Amino acid sequence: MRRISSFAFLAFLALAVVAMMIGCGGSSNSSHAASVIDDDASPGDDDDNDASPDDDDNDDSSPGDDDDNDDNDDDDDDDSSTQWPAMTSGTTADLYGVWGSSGSDVFAVGWSGAIGHYDGSAWSVMQQPGTTAETVLAGVWGSSPTDVFAVGGYDNAGVIVGYDGSTWKAMDSGSTNVWLSGVWGSSASAVFAVGSGAIFSYNGSSWSSTSTANTLRGVWGNSAAEAFAVGTDVSDFGVIMKYNGSAWAEMSQSGKADAIFYGVWGSSASDVYTVGVDLDTNLGLIWRYNGSTWITVSQSSAAIQFNAVWGSSSSDIFVVGWNGAILHDDGSAWTLMTNSSTLELNGIWGSSATDVFAVGLAGTILHYSGS
Repeated sequence: MRRISSFAFLAFLALAVVAMMIGCGGSSNSSHAASVIDDDASPGDDDDNDASPDDDDNDDSSPGDDDDNDDNDDDDDDDSSTQWPAMTSGTTADLYGVWGSSGSDVFAVGWSGAIGHYDGSAWSVMQQPGTTAETVLAGVWGSSPTDVFAVGGYDNAGVIVGYDGSTWKAMDSGSTNVWLSGVWGSSASAVFAVGSGAIFSYNGSSWSSTSTANTLRGVWGNSAAEAFAVGTDVSDFGVIMKYNGSAWAEMSQSGKADAIFYGVWGSSASDVYTVGVDLDTNLGLIWRYNGSTWITVSQSSAAIQFNAVWGSSSSDIFVVGWNGAILHDDGSAWTLMTNSSTLELNGIWGSSATDVFAVGLAGTILHYSGS
């Protein structure tokens, strides 16, 4: 049973540079049928399964691998054989997060401080002051089109940049040694950003931080008084923290999970999902919180690791991960969807059930229109 370093971001920087120089081969997972859930999978151990969505050790392909990037040149919805055709993103940078205020105002962020914007007809690359070529932006969220936050880091420093509707500007987080992986808020004056060793909160004018021994990778909330953050604890076991309106505390589990949690989303406070990887079985992991208990929904052979989850309702949920895997739950069963890429997918967000965006390696942006 392997353990993952809680400082996966630092290893990622060095390994990602090598991957960009030499490229990595990819393999398709298209042979999986619709019934991809395996609740009784036998335990295994895969020493290559040791990275976060931000770790290019896991890449099926690098930005320099032209053979695997052809999907990025396709126009949206041109390929009728897939439910998720590729969009032309305008970048080859690895993308890790996506969010929008509407279907015609969508932001995608990633490697080298890349920020892409979709205006409803095409993607364009935005200027991003306050970042460097070594910056990785891992998460993005906003309260409106003129109040958007992107978070990440470079070297040993955390990065927060804000968008006012016209310009991106660097923000002072109050700490420079915390890598940030996720951001979410309930309003412009109630925003959380999480990372390795701290939880930051923004009150509309300044950031403050709360220390934690955990390495947190994703955050989502139901309101300003109820939020969830997921990742790993100091012993590299899966951890889930909850905010009650005044303080953060670890939630109890029925036994510590030998897992890493990467993404979290819910339709309500009693219907919350977190996704990641089970290190005992080396399978993608989906957990659900019913308001009182976290339970394992499934382990899936569709991907070794799931990176993000989003839904439009409790009966319309999407999960993305390695090998371009996209799972969908319609309220009765999880099924594997078809898409036009086998590259790792790191983020997902939609404006509705029929307007969903998924982002991943090598500038991959896929779009689902409901059919």
